[in-house]
Amino acid sequence: TDGPAASSVYASLDARGRVVRVAINKRRAPRAARLAVAHPAALRTARVYTLTAAGPAPARAPDLAADPAPAGARTSTFTYTMPALSVSTLVLAP
Repeated sequence: TDGPAASSVYASLDARGRVVRVAINKRRAPRAARLAVAHPAALRTARVYTLTAAGPAPARAPDLAADPAPAGARTSTFTYTMPALSVSTLVLAP
């Protein structure tokens, strides 16, 4: 991100070994984020859940496809537009 005052992104592995990214947009306008993940498997999709002022529970958003990568690349990249004032969870999968 361009600074913690505007946005933050965190990454973890859950108990099943899935890569989970949490993206927080602290601004009142949507922001594009480019998320790169080094992983032994090529990660191709992300299930997206977003929490905004629209409701008290996370809402399922459309799945996100990884950006095209060269064959054999060990880094997967996703371009995601974070809604204004939101917290998004992305669960990445091969």
